[in-house]
Amino acid sequence: MLGAPLVVPERGGVQVQVVVGDEGDGGRRSVRVFSRVGEDAGWVLHAEATVMPGSLVPAADLTQWPPPGAVEADVAGAYDRLRDFGFHYGPAFRGLRAAWRRGDEVFAEVVLDESAHADARRFGLHPALLDAAMHAPMVIADRSGSGEGTFLPFVWNQVSLHASGATRLRVRLTRPGKDALALEVADEGGRPVLSVGSMVGRPVTAEQLGSADGAGLLEVEWRSVGVEPGGEVSWVGWDEAGGAESEVVVLDCGGVVGEGVPLVVRSVVDRVLGAVRGVLAGGSRLVVVTRGGVVVSSGEGVVVSQAPVWGLVRAAEAENPGRFVLLDLAEGEDVAGVLPSVMASAEPEVAWRKGEALVPRLRRREVAEAGAPPFGDGEGTVLVTGGTGGLGAVVARHLVVEYGVRHLLLVSRRGLAAEGADALRDELVGLGASVVVAGCDVGDRASVERLLDSVPSERPLTAVIHAAGVGDSGLVGSLTAGQWDGVLRPKVDASWHLHELTRDLPLIAFVLFSSIGGSVAAAGQANYAAANVFLDALAQHRHEEGLPATSVAFGLWSGAGAGQALSEVDISRLRRQGLPPLSVADGLRAFDAALASGAATVTATRVDTAALRTRRGEIPALLRGLVPASRRLSRQAAGGGDADGLKRQLSGLDTQERARVLTDMVRGHVAMVLGHGSAEMVDPDRNFGEIGLDSLTAVELRNQLNAATGLRLPATLVFDYPTARDIAAFVGSELMPEAADTDGAGHEEQVRRVLAGIPLSRLRDAGLLDTLLELGGATATPQDGAEGADGADQPDSIDAMDKNDLIDMAFNSLGLEGATWEEGN
Repeated sequence: MLGAPLVVPERGGVQVQVVVGDEGDGGRRSVRVFSRVGEDAGWVLHAEATVMPGSLVPAADLTQWPPPGAVEADVAGAYDRLRDFGFHYGPAFRGLRAAWRRGDEVFAEVVLDESAHADARRFGLHPALLDAAMHAPMVIADRSGSGEGTFLPFVWNQVSLHASGATRLRVRLTRPGKDALALEVADEGGRPVLSVGSMVGRPVTAEQLGSADGAGLLEVEWRSVGVEPGGEVSWVGWDEAGGAESEVVVLDCGGVVGEGVPLVVRSVVDRVLGAVRGVLAGGSRLVVVTRGGVVVSSGEGVVVSQAPVWGLVRAAEAENPGRFVLLDLAEGEDVAGVLPSVMASAEPEVAWRKGEALVPRLRRREVAEAGAPPFGDGEGTVLVTGGTGGLGAVVARHLVVEYGVRHLLLVSRRGLAAEGADALRDELVGLGASVVVAGCDVGDRASVERLLDSVPSERPLTAVIHAAGVGDSGLVGSLTAGQWDGVLRPKVDASWHLHELTRDLPLIAFVLFSSIGGSVAAAGQANYAAANVFLDALAQHRHEEGLPATSVAFGLWSGAGAGQALSEVDISRLRRQGLPPLSVADGLRAFDAALASGAATVTATRVDTAALRTRRGEIPALLRGLVPASRRLSRQAAGGGDADGLKRQLSGLDTQERARVLTDMVRGHVAMVLGHGSAEMVDPDRNFGEIGLDSLTAVELRNQLNAATGLRLPATLVFDYPTARDIAAFVGSELMPEAADTDGAGHEEQVRRVLAGIPLSRLRDAGLLDTLLELGGATATPQDGAEGADGADQPDSIDAMDKNDLIDMAFNSLGLEGATWEEGN
């Protein structure tokens, strides 16, 4: 029986121990397999079994091959299908060559990769060959939409090995039970190799497997990349662009001044935001230049007011891949001199230092030894902003239980009026702490000053934990000024006030709760990304001044903080991106490790490198170091698509088949972004808004279709074409305009579907309803008993009209019913 899976970490090794028991009745012996990751870790039991002498008699004769009466199945693309089920096989494990079905029986032919032949005799049956023997049922079976996750063996019964050293197998598989398989395995001559009475499987989720990469700390390393001198680049500065099209537009963030850092941040952000939106309205690429916006090496200073630009532009790039570049220059560097090389590097984020291009990559950080208690003797006061709920409340409990903190000042805008605040206070008091819950707008400097003055001198402030924050998501082109201010205020303004007003206090710790939303998960939250990058820069700035500071860029916490508000679609998207949620226990361990690290900035998130390898689209620059290029799948292999192959496939199809292929492709991508198991779960004619597609999943869908088709589809794609069939028709016309010219009737159908999907009230507000009514011979404000132009009675009200009849009337009046037409006419 198999228990916990043995997950091999990305780095380091695992100790494995096999324990064989004493011989019992009939020669029986127990066998158990354990592992541990380090000398101080406990042993984990992975498998246990009972073995004894003897052998089962094979139940099937496999000398006749292929089996008589069996029908061959298609195994082309088998491992692409298995990848979609959650199985990612390397070359040595891709052994399935052929499969057949005969009633309830499945037969397969599997081959050991030549690179492993030398090892075949070391095993009773090579593990890769045994694994491949069980691939056929998964390939042939329809598991679409099962939602079961990865299916792994759990219990093996009546296993007999008849021969060893085989490199090619014939396999017969039957189902003695719902979740069980029975195997008969023979060599290429039909001689028995292995018999398994039954193998029972069960689904295993990513959480049950755990992450081999875990929730350890990461840190940013700036790596040199060799770049050849680039050719000429046609570019113009944003101030001179005036909205004109150019290959590249450059915006230099230097020179923005203002009174106070929070105001300067807003000025810089407003300027960059204007350029981002301006470029998105055209076809140029935007290079945003900061000077001292990032810290590349120790000893460098950081310009905290320019740092948030990196979060903003990362969000814009995530939403619109390939449109933006971030470039940080040292003082005195000239943009014109480095721009050709930067553009030639094809990197979205570059720091240029002394003639060298440096790029940011996250890497694993070694865990530091525990040092002095980060909160002293526990008798000083620890201030926690956002302390009455979310992560602040979780950490407040942790401070009392694990660190012995005895005096807490918990702050939120509503104080004790906040939901659950009084219960939290009572709980912490019951644990032995004195707790003051205060209401304070930490974005207001005067309020923060009064708050700090309220701390009693006999229990002076010894630590600040700034966990307050607000999220208000939206695409970079749609975020309002109110959304920007509402998110920046509790992060940028509040942290700066806390920094300035505690600068002269003997603090032991100053902890800032940042987020990976500022770096590798920025799409849809440019405001939040900018705010969190500011926190990271502030921690670096405090270190320059010799002050304590730790900014922790946390991943999403499952069941706490913002994680409580996310939908299954949101969480599914993070998993596909290789960023599964942290458990609360993982998050607190990362918090402890960050405090012990002594670093100014660290990243604390789970990273699923297997998902990164198969991530659709480009991997964010910061994550590329965790998955070497040689181990990433090509875009096509990862499901990104083959645009040229798609065009070739479509060129050989008639109109109806072309529409079907494109519609199925679009449905597949919609199913992916919504976390559905199958394209069959997506109604091709149902409005996207009705099936749960929001602005962020709409962007993800557009980007996936761009990669699959080689097109640059508009940002308004799902609003202009609100069903899978509508998008398919549009994509078809863009891919094959010559074919679209002969498909005018399809355009009419598309227009009909779009109009039918829009509420009458929206048509009225847009001024389109009057036009349709006029074309149909009706009036915009029909009266009781009134007649239309053709003398027909009119309905009592617009809303009582049948929309399809109205559309038919309009088309008939234009003589378009059943006619063909061309776009633009």
